[in-house]
Amino acid sequence: MYYSWLKFCKIACLLVALASNVFGQSKRYLDSLEAIVPTLESAERFQPLYDLTFDIFDVDPEKALKYGNELNEIGILSGDSMKIVRAKLAYGSVLRRSERIDEALKLYESALRIAQRNNFKKEERFLLNSIAISYNARANYEKALEFHFQSLVEREKYGSPAEVSITLSNIGLVFYKLRNYKEAISYYEKALNLKREFNDKGGIDRVLINIALCYNNLQDFKKARTAIQQAFDECSPKCPSYVEIDGSHALGKTYLIEFTNDVTDKAAFDSAEYNFKRSHKASVVD
Repeated sequence: MYYSWLKFCKIACLLVALASNVFGQSKRYLDSLEAIVPTLESAERFQPLYDLTFDIFDVDPEKALKYGNELNEIGILSGDSMKIVRAKLAYGSVLRRSERIDEALKLYESALRIAQRNNFKKEERFLLNSIAISYNARANYEKALEFHFQSLVEREKYGSPAEVSITLSNIGLVFYKLRNYKEAISYYEKALNLKREFNDKGGIDRVLINIALCYNNLQDFKKARTAIQQAFDECSPKCPSYVEIDGSHALGKTYLIEFTNDVTDKAAFDSAEYNFKRSHKASVVD
């Protein structure tokens, strides 16, 4: 027993050391960027500020906003259209993640006009997607769909299959919020089929769980459970925590709705309780 405990401690210490090492390297990288910025002329600050705006957000959102604002000013002063677009996109993304959606939209839409005028196709695709996500966050679903469909056209022409599948999935999410579950499933399945066609495993479990949530709302529990099981199969034997949390919760919901429809169905109640506990346990561990 002591030997098992000792092995556990060694593994735990190793994991902590590894995590500390990664965090330490990341902090040193950010510290070096912050140290170098004041030593540079205004024109030379663009790239390090661009990197800082994105990379420091998870560590210090207020600093990310500060650097994003400075980056935007330098971009405008440069007179370089590409720098202006990239700066507005970066600063807008930090504002959006800080829930300052209206300010983000102003920057995005200003940058989009410049990108379209200069035929910056890659940046245009990112901006269309960012604008659509922002309107979705504002619950302006009509505008969200308008920009998602523009994004879809551009990504189908110039983007990768992964980009197209992301947009299809984003459109599915908007229809889900509109409670048009059949239409949401249609777009989620298009995203799923594209991912499978090009062997793109990224986010495939999330799409399957979203499909299950739609079937739950349509009270088609058999299809919901099939989609959830497929999600677990995709990441087996070790699923990310979000799959365990969301998948188990969605599975519990299928049984809970069944129990609500028939309160004598003890098996449905027990299954709902088991999966909700499983979801809670995964969230606590996470």
